[in-house]
Amino acid sequence: MILFRLGAWLPLLHVLLAAALFWRLPWTTALGFFSLWLYLILPLLCRLLLLGVPLDGEPLDQDNRGFKLWWFSWQLQCIFDRLTFLEEILRLVPGLYSAWLHLWGSRCSLSTFWAPGSRLYDRGLARTGPGSSIGGFATLCPHMVSPENGRLVLIVAPITLEAGAMVGGRSLLAPGVYLEAGAVARAFKAYPPKMRLLAKASPDA
Repeated sequence: MILFRLGAWLPLLHVLLAAALFWRLPWTTALGFFSLWLYLILPLLCRLLLLGVPLDGEPLDQDNRGFKLWWFSWQLQCIFDRLTFLEEILRLVPGLYSAWLHLWGSRCSLSTFWAPGSRLYDRGLARTGPGSSIGGFATLCPHMVSPENGRLVLIVAPITLEAGAMVGGRSLLAPGVYLEAGAVARAFKAYPPKMRLLAKASPDA
């Protein structure tokens, strides 16, 4: 429980770190250091933390080491969830956001289109093929925490979009959702864990 409470402070600590840098250093130097931390060191650190943690959809108990490592790594990422413009800046350059996700451990095609406001939690768990697209304010959430037998368990699994697959705006994809080539996840709809969408069945999915 102490770990969970401490982890929740990490986004604020990121902001305080930035403030301290800008207070003590010339703003260009501070911006360089903070950008290096955010966009390079932080993804690699989170990727390192999750090495060896099973992220295949099997439930992880809250006392499991993998659960704790995931929680810590996710809290490190939360600054991007709180300050969404940090990712939108990368999306201004086609392909740059997908390339950056590779640092976290994702495998995303450089031609994947990320519409404004689209969200990816667990930045190392996206698999997208050429020509795939994620609509505005759609959410890809590769993790889910739920109660089971009076305890919290964590389910984490990659979300996959094959070539040409499309995710409609304001839809929600849960852990392990798989879109085959050309499949469409309809807008304003939630898709449960491990659901597989076929191209021919997508309009009525």
